[in-house]
Amino acid sequence: MRYWLAHILAGTGLAVGLALPLAASADTVTNWQDQVNVAGNGTVKVVETITYDPQDGNHHGIIRDIPATFSGNGHTYYTWIQPISVNDPSGAPYNIYKQTDDRNHLYLQIGDPNITISGPQTYVITYTIDPLVISAGDHDRLIFNLVGTSWQTNIQAASITVHYDNGTQITTVNCYTGAAGSTNSACTAGVVNGDAKAKLTQPLPAASAFTIDLTTPPNSVTGYLQPDKPIPLSLRERLSYLMAGAALLLVALSIIVMIIHKLADWRRRRRQTVVAQYEAPDGLKPAQLNMIDGANQSKMIAATLIDLAVRGYLKIDLLKPKTLFMPANYRFTMLKTNEGLAPYEAELFNAIFSTTNTIEMQDLKSKNIQMTIAIAKLKSDLGNDLKDKGYFASSVTSLRNSLNVGLLIVSISVLIFGIAFVFMGNLIGTWILAGSFAAALGGFILSLKASGRTRLGDEEWAKVEGFKLFLKVTEKDRLAFTDAPAKTPQLFSALLPAAIALNVEKEWAAQFAGIDIGPAVNGWYGGYSGVLMANSFGPDFSSSFASAVSSSFAGASGAGSAGGGGGGGGGGGW
Repeated sequence: MRYWLAHILAGTGLAVGLALPLAASADTVTNWQDQVNVAGNGTVKVVETITYDPQDGNHHGIIRDIPATFSGNGHTYYTWIQPISVNDPSGAPYNIYKQTDDRNHLYLQIGDPNITISGPQTYVITYTIDPLVISAGDHDRLIFNLVGTSWQTNIQAASITVHYDNGTQITTVNCYTGAAGSTNSACTAGVVNGDAKAKLTQPLPAASAFTIDLTTPPNSVTGYLQPDKPIPLSLRERLSYLMAGAALLLVALSIIVMIIHKLADWRRRRRQTVVAQYEAPDGLKPAQLNMIDGANQSKMIAATLIDLAVRGYLKIDLLKPKTLFMPANYRFTMLKTNEGLAPYEAELFNAIFSTTNTIEMQDLKSKNIQMTIAIAKLKSDLGNDLKDKGYFASSVTSLRNSLNVGLLIVSISVLIFGIAFVFMGNLIGTWILAGSFAAALGGFILSLKASGRTRLGDEEWAKVEGFKLFLKVTEKDRLAFTDAPAKTPQLFSALLPAAIALNVEKEWAAQFAGIDIGPAVNGWYGGYSGVLMANSFGPDFSSSFASAVSSSFAGASGAGSAGGGGGGGGGGGW
C-alpha cells in the first residue's frame, strides 16, 4: 500500500518519501545496470548492479523495495518475487538489516545501522520474478521497470539488457522515463545481438521511472502473467492459514470448556450452606484461603508477608504513603531467623533477606529470580497440601484456571498479530502464528485438565466463605452474629493477613474505625498513625505490593509508458 501511494503521488508530481527510512542528502546512484534473463517457463531472473555514492558520512547502505503487483490497462497483475543474493562485485555477501519477501513486495534494507559507509559502494542484487511475460494475442509482451517511481535519489546513468534463454526473437523494444504514466523517452532502446537493450540519455531525477517495453512472437514462454489472477497460496501460507484456523478453534473450545467448568463450579457453590466462621477453618494458611477463594497472586504473597510480620519474623515500616499516582513504599526488616517456618515460608523469607537484613519494597525487583522461585514453591507446596487434604482432585489448584485465562489472552493477542503478518505472507508472521497455535493448544489442554474442587473441597469453600462473611460484615450485621469475638486490637492484627488473602481488608479495617490498635501492631508495623492505620494499611499495602509484584516478577497496458510493468519499486540511501 505504501508503494502504491507513492506511485500515485509520483504520477501527479507530488512524490515524497513514504514509509522508507531514507536520509535527506545529496546522495546519488552513479551507475545502475540490470541484466534480465527470461527462462523458457517465463521466470525472469534479474541481476541489479547498483553503484551508490552516499557523498557524506551519515549513510549505512541502501534500501530496495520491489513490488510484487502492478496495474495496467485496468487490470492488476500478481507476481512472485524470490530473493537470491545481495553481494558486492567480488561475491562477498552484504549484511541485510531487514528483509521481507512476500506476495506484496521484496524489501531489502542493506547495511549495518552501526556502521556508516563512505565513498561509492556497489551492490549486486539478484532475484527472480515469476511470472512476468504477458500474452497479448498475436505477440508476447514484457514490461519491466529498471527503476520505479519510489526511488529516492537521482541516477546519473542506467542501462538494461534483456536476454531470452530459449533464443526467442525480440521484435520491438521501447523505453520510457519520468513519472508514472509518462511517455517521455530520455533513453535509447533497440535490439543488439538478439538482446533488448536500453539506457538513459540523461540523468534520471528521484521519483522517476525507467521502463523497458518489448515484444516477442507469441508462445515465447510456457508460463504467462494472467490479469487479475493472484498467485496461488504457497505451502507456507496454506500451513499458516491452517494453523490460524486450528488456533482459533482451540481458543474457542478452551473458552467453552472453561465456561462449563465455571458453571459447574457455580452450581456446586449454590448447593452449599454458608455459615459465619470466626477463624480460619481447619487451620488453613492465608495463602490457602486465597487459593480456595480464587483471589489473585499478589494478595496471596502480601498476606503471607504480613502473616510473617504478625508472627514476629519481620517488621514492616511505612516510608512513603500511597498517593493518587504512586504506590506506597515500605521497608522490610528481619527480626529473627527463619527457624520454625514452613519450607515455603522459609523460601520466601530467604528470598527477601538473602543479602541484607533490611530492604525496601521497591527494591524487590532486584530479586526477580529469587522471588519468582519462592512464589512458585509457595504455590506448589500449599497447592499439594490442599490436594492431600482432599479439597482438590489433583495438585492443580484454582490457580490453574488463572493460568488458563492468561494463556488464552496471550494466545488470542499473539494470534491477531500472527494472522496480520501471515496475510502479508511474512515468514516471521508464520513463526508468530506457530507460537500462537502452541499457546492455544496449551490453553486447551490445561482447560481440559483444570482441576476443580472435590465434594470435600466445596464444603471447605463454604467454610472459607463463612469466614470471609465474618471479616467483611458491617457493624449492624455483626450484631446478628452469636458468640462473635470481641473487636480488639489483637483480633485486628491476627486476622488481617486472612482479610488481605480474601480481598476484604478494607471491610475488615472499617470494623475497627475509632479503635486504638497501636498496642497490637507496634511490634511489627512502623508508621502507625492511630485510626489511619486500620483504615488504610491493609488496602495500601496489598495494592502497593501488587504494583511491586507486577513490575518485578510474576507484527498489460496498451500504449507504453514509464512505470507500467513489473520490477521497479523504490529505495534509496539510509
